[in-house]
Amino acid sequence: MSFLGKKNAYHCDKCGAWLITIDIDKGVTPFSMQCKVERWGVNAHYRCEGTLLSNFYPPEPWPPNVSSIPEWEWYRPSKEEIQGYKPEYQEYYRQGGLKLRKILIPPLPPNPLELP
Repeated sequence: MSFLGKKNAYHCDKCGAWLITIDIDKGVTPFSMQCKVERWGVNAHYRCEGTLLSNFYPPEPWPPNVSSIPEWEWYRPSKEEIQGYKPEYQEYYRQGGLKLRKILIPPLPPNPLELP
């Protein structure tokens, strides 16, 4: 089963944050990963040490407090990109593992003024 173009919601077991992803290539993604939440203060930096757990590509609509706009994407890294990685990571990507990256320009929601 391919999840190409599908969105997933990961939820942190410690800070409660949601991380929304989209698969832009065919491949496999992890069930869990380290939380990506970081906060900067005047004199402090906080990085959550929790674990993000997959919700297995849940159907929408999602709860009102969860955005459905992905801010992260899963993609297939190039052979050149993984050359310097540890052998076990290279093997993971060669076997179809996808890599996560932040979407620099998230897609905008539809403008209600432009709808027919």
